[in-house]
Amino acid sequence: MTARGDADKIQIDGEDYVSFGYFDPLIGRRVINRLFQNHVRFIARDATRLGVSSEAIVDHVSWRDEYRVLAKISRIELFIRSEDQDRARQLIDET
Repeated sequence: MTARGDADKIQIDGEDYVSFGYFDPLIGRRVINRLFQNHVRFIARDATRLGVSSEAIVDHVSWRDEYRVLAKISRIELFIRSEDQDRARQLIDET
């Protein structure tokens, strides 16, 4: 997994990929299938984190955060090849 500071853009084998954000695993599977069928180049990574249930995703819980319930928040981060961004955006909007 990439460091959080480099998550917006990564480079693999000299090719640039741009982050398209995080998806729920069920929606992500549908989007990934659609991208694969239309030959859009992408990378999907597990971005599951520990967070406070029913609240935004957090990276740290302190002792002052009483009565918070930690929960595993499953999600997928999707990276699309720079040249395929427009096509991917169109396919994701149709999904």
